[in-house]
Amino acid sequence: MKNIYTLVFLILLTLSTLAQRNMFYVFLNTNPDRAQISADSANTLQDLHMANITRLYNEGQLIAAGPFDGGGGHFIMLATDSISVSFLLQSDAAITANRFIIEIYPLTLIKGGICRPYEPFEMIEYSYARLDSDTSQPAPEPSLIGLFEKGLAGEDEILCVGWLGNHQSAFVLFNSSSEKAMDFLKKDPLFRKKHFTITPKKLWVGKGTYCD
Repeated sequence: MKNIYTLVFLILLTLSTLAQRNMFYVFLNTNPDRAQISADSANTLQDLHMANITRLYNEGQLIAAGPFDGGGGHFIMLATDSISVSFLLQSDAAITANRFIIEIYPLTLIKGGICRPYEPFEMIEYSYARLDSDTSQPAPEPSLIGLFEKGLAGEDEILCVGWLGNHQSAFVLFNSSSEKAMDFLKKDPLFRKKHFTITPKKLWVGKGTYCD
């Protein structure tokens, strides 16, 4: 009987821990000061990097991963806090070899969703924009943030949007046609008043990651 109670306790503890996990967005920025290594060493690190992504995905700690055109990439991870994310990232040989500069942000979705893609993965390209707050400018009024979020709802060209941290950064994922969406962003007061800057990118990620 004691063993049964112990088993039930462990199951409840596990479920409680899972329920408390939050989403975190990780940028893996190519380190411009990374050491010069041979092609064989770089290939070995890449193989270890990909194997670790697969392991974290299979363990349920990583929802999605994908590279940006031009270098670097992103992870979407599940963890209780950013310290836990940092700990998980130390299992990646490419990260511990200083091939990337890491940024970790709590993720709050304001449009769209994040879904777990399933094998066999089909990597597809999305138009993407990273938004970064301009720290030289005063913080935007909450009303401007609210208008921006409300305006997103009617933009069919925008598939998914998430705040990173406390409005420090954000990402915007577009459907195949992104011109209209980029125009929408550039006309919004948050950008006309230079509270945020926009960096357009191309992202490769598994089909279905953004529940499309």
